[in-house]
Amino acid sequence: MINPKNKLFTWGPIEGRPIYNIFYWYRGFVGCTKRFPPGWAGFITYFQEEKFWAIADHKQLYDKGEAVFKKYLLNERQFKKNWAEWEKMLISFLAIKKEITAKTKLRLNKDELADLIIRWNKIYADDFWNIGSLPELANWGGEQLLGSELKKRLKNHPDFYLAMERLAAPEDFSFYQKEELDLLKLKAVKNKKQQAEKLAEHQQKYFWLLNSYYGTKVLPVSYFRKALSAVSAKQAIDKIRRIKALRRQAVKQKMAVIKKFGLPKNILEIARRLAFSVWWQDLRKSYIFQANQLIDLLLTKAAKIFKIDFNELHHYSLNELENLVLRNKKVSPAEIIKRQNNFYVYLDPKKYKETHFSGETAEKLARPYIERKVDANLKEFKGLVVNRGKVKGRVRVLFSPGQAKRMKPGEILVAPMTSPEYIVALRKAAAVVTDEGGMTCHAAIVSRELGIPGIVGTKIATKVLHDGDLVEVDADKGIVNIIK
Repeated sequence: MINPKNKLFTWGPIEGRPIYNIFYWYRGFVGCTKRFPPGWAGFITYFQEEKFWAIADHKQLYDKGEAVFKKYLLNERQFKKNWAEWEKMLISFLAIKKEITAKTKLRLNKDELADLIIRWNKIYADDFWNIGSLPELANWGGEQLLGSELKKRLKNHPDFYLAMERLAAPEDFSFYQKEELDLLKLKAVKNKKQQAEKLAEHQQKYFWLLNSYYGTKVLPVSYFRKALSAVSAKQAIDKIRRIKALRRQAVKQKMAVIKKFGLPKNILEIARRLAFSVWWQDLRKSYIFQANQLIDLLLTKAAKIFKIDFNELHHYSLNELENLVLRNKKVSPAEIIKRQNNFYVYLDPKKYKETHFSGETAEKLARPYIERKVDANLKEFKGLVVNRGKVKGRVRVLFSPGQAKRMKPGEILVAPMTSPEYIVALRKAAAVVTDEGGMTCHAAIVSRELGIPGIVGTKIATKVLHDGDLVEVDADKGIVNIIK
């Protein structure tokens, strides 16, 4: 088990349900650990009323990640082999995506649905996550390796974190930037009929954009039409230029850091591969959100055929889902209710074993890992700078991306952490401050993309700050000052 007194890596809390993450990720966790030793550290995943945390021993995770990064990403031959496998796997993924989308529109019997689910579980739980887990695990280790190598050169230099930030920045567009660019380009289509056709094509390509680890939604054409109508032709051109300039700026800033500090070849190689791996992990998220849509299509069919509440199925493990479609074996409603309230899963990479508890036992086991006491009179606190700048503003604390409508332009977004579905709130924010995260986390990437100050890994931001607090985010020094 994990010692709660050690320094912990914590991901979350964020809205989520087990079927979208832990149960599919678990098979990849096992497969990745076997294929890329030393693999993953042990993980606790805890769900409480549809919010969840993922927790590991910080040192074990980063040390194992560093070993994986060196062996399987930094090594050029291994990297090319693993990237080729990812691309090959995507062919199978996209093929079954097409099949599921088509077949779930038809009437399926039990055997047909069982065949589809079993094959989907093989491709997604095994093939996708086995290789798709690699960049995520390696990124933590790559961040640690880059930091340790830079410290040898920069020691206590005040620009250490600036150098880290610049070197780890991805050089290609995120999937959100690609969608925004594609949409903005449609502003140049003057013929209304042609623009309508292009918008319909855009919707088919990106309807899953606001999916999450909690649920899915099909964005209609009207969603994208409204977003496009909100900008003028001139604004669209300006935004396209700005987004493209960010990419060029990332490369330019990286080269400036290299030149300023005279960095050696080994650091450049680490930084280049880490930046690519951070981008790879972001690309992977786009497929995860598409996969969640397919999971819901399958669960909708299973709910109808086996007369089970659709939402209950989101708390089935993969083994339980397969037992349902193959043997008509159901999880009791009482157990599902327990899991909805408190659900604790420990993933042991040494034994390749999943152990889970529900109800009061789960809550008791998780408590030492998620409780955190803070000084109520604290006037300032620190975190890790991920994008420089200084700004004053009113705080908006969001514990889920679903609360984004509460966010007003120019407010300081404060969250436990951010994930891709926070993008609506982030685009309104003057700065972002999170409890968790590192140089390669989502908030770090997006704060750089948007050009807003970013401080992550404070551990206590959501405990100390409240809606409406006036704060100064000093992302030059990594300090948040509470003014009022």
